Amino acid sequence: MASIDRTAYPRLNRRPSADELEAQYGPTDEETALTRRETIGERSRLTFLAMLKTRQRLGYFPLLGEVQGPIVAFLVDAMDLPPGTALLDPRVKTKTLFRYHGLIRAHLGARVYGAAGQRLVEPVIRSAALTMSEIPRI
Repeated sequence: MASIDRTAYPRLNRRPSADELEAQYGPTDEETALTRRETIGERSRLTFLAMLKTRQRLGYFPLLGEVQGPIVAFLVDAMDLPPGTALLDPRVKTKTLFRYHGLIRAHLGARVYGAAGQRLVEPVIRSAALTMSEIPRI
């Protein structure tokens, strides 16, 4: 069976090593500048950067409550935020989350899956279904 990281639905590693944190969640100068430009306040910066890095890692936006302590602590340190910032606020306003989603998608060059995506993916799935016998591989 494939590891969860190699499936269509990867999850966050609960105990990432220091090397994994640096490789997967270390913000670039461009990402740090984007975060500082688009947010106000330490908690907002942490939330935005956590959303950006987890979206890059997973390919989707996880719930803020799913982002684990080691990842948050690493991002706090990477952004030179005070240690008390180490908690993400899962009660961020919906309007703010949608704004962050839009900014992050634009930065990553990603688009929302919609009718155009369905038309693009459907023929591929139908073709794969004819040749693959295990549903998880489709």
